[in-house]
Amino acid sequence: MLEPQDTDRKFIRKVHRFSCICFLNFFAFLAVYFYLGGDALNGKVEGGHYFLSARPPVVDFRKLHPRVRIDWQTSRPRYYREVDEGIYTYSKLHLLSILITWPPMMFLNFLANRRKTRMNVDCRIA
Repeated sequence: MLEPQDTDRKFIRKVHRFSCICFLNFFAFLAVYFYLGGDALNGKVEGGHYFLSARPPVVDFRKLHPRVRIDWQTSRPRYYREVDEGIYTYSKLHLLSILITWPPMMFLNFLANRRKTRMNVDCRIA
């Protein structure tokens, strides 16, 4: 039979693994975001053309990508870069995966921290 502390340790290890995967996913998204010049969630689709979008001062995309459109109707310009439908879909799904996994990761880390604190208190009492 497992001790309560053993189950707590297993839970904390699983939460740490899940957190590492979430962080790796986030850093992969950042690398793709800077490489492609934006994300699809802020992008748009016009007449069968797919555009990723970003706002400065992240990067001056005009230097990196020659096919960049600029929308000056907002207070800050928004850069649009035309991409294939597959890249647009990938960017949208990747960002959605981050938005879906990060709230549970934060909550699970909160629970893991509480269990870790409880384990430390139990060890001091015993």
